Amino acid sequence: MKVSPNSPTAEVLRPVTLNSWWHDGVLNLSGLTGQLGAKSAKDFSWKGFQAQASKTGKLSTEGSWNEEARLKGHVQVKDGKIQRRWQIQGTRELPQFVEEKARR
Repeated sequence: MKVSPNSPTAEVLRPVTLNSWWHDGVLNLSGLTGQLGAKSAKDFSWKGFQAQASKTGKLSTEGSWNEEARLKGHVQVKDGKIQRRWQIQGTRELPQFVEEKARR
C-alpha cells in the first residue's frame, strides 16, 4: 500500500509514523494484514492490523468507532530500538493521538 503525500490517509498517519519511513513524501506499507468488523457504517472496528514500513519497521493498530463516531484504540510503531505507542481518541472526522509515555 502506498500512501501519497496529498491523501487524507497521509494526514492521519504522519503523526504516528517515523519520518524515516517516508521517502519523497510517500509511505510504503507492505504485508498489510488485519480484520475489519462492522455492525453498521456507524459501528466499525479493526483488529490486528500490521504492516511492514521499512526493512526493520512495523506499524500495528487496533480500534473502533461507535454510533456517536467516537474513536478508541491504539497505534504502535517499532523500528529497531524505537518503540512508540499512541492511544486513539477523538472522532472519525477529527482523530486525536495521545502518545503514551515509555514504561521503565
